[in-house]
Parts: sequence; structure tokens; C-alpha cells
Amino acid sequence: MIDTVARTGAIALTTVLAASLGSGVAAAPESTGSWSVDYVTATASGTYTDVAEIIGGTRLYEGDLVNTGDGCFALVAKSNVGYGTRVAEVCGPGSAPVVFEAPTGGADMQSSLELCVDTAGPIFVDCMAVGYFARP
Repeated sequence: MIDTVARTGAIALTTVLAASLGSGVAAAPESTGSWSVDYVTATASGTYTDVAEIIGGTRLYEGDLVNTGDGCFALVAKSNVGYGTRVAEVCGPGSAPVVFEAPTGGADMQSSLELCVDTAGPIFVDCMAVGYFARP
């Protein structure tokens, strides 16, 4: 009898946990906002959507990178140690779409999105930060 009650309790608990965890995707509603940064002759702006997950979460940036002058500019996702990955880039007058998803928890939570004078990379030093991936 005790064994049957323990098994029934374990099955019920497993069912409740599975139902509450679902597929492990979104555990909280999304929040949205806008972002922008200007640097020299370039501007990057758009919207972001935060998706909270059971562990961590993500921030989806969408928008445009626009340059009105000469030279090259890049929107760069920088790591904690300064290395960067180009999210979008534009040389001379013109624009480029921005679509980038960043983690908001874990090891990369202090990474940043920055508008930089484009260099060969992967180290970008002449930059202006949009902000940090981690939600305030």
C-alpha cells in the first residue's frame, strides 16, 4: 500500500512538473522596448523583445544600421573580454538590417551591443555602447 501511494505520488508530481515546464521555452511574458545609439556619422536603432525562460532568457534586437558619411561602421556583439562579432555593417552612405538575439543570463550576461568604427576585428575599440544584454 505504501509502495502504491509512493508511486502514485511520484507519477502525479512528474505530471505536474511536466505540465508546468512544458517544452522549456517561455516561462514568462515577453517585454519590449526601443534601443538606439549614434556614433560619428552612423546611427543604429530599433526595438527589442525580452523573452524570459526557465533558466536565463534572450533579447531579440531588430532595427537598422544607417551611415550618412564615409567610412565603415559595424554593430558589434562584444564579449566580456572585448572580442566582437559583427551583427550588421555598412560602408559609406547606406543602411543594413539588424536582427540579433542575445542571451540575458549565464556566462554572457555582461556582454554588450556596440556601434563601432569598423576595423578588421575581432577586437573593436572605437565604439559606443547600446547597452548590456542583461535586463535591468
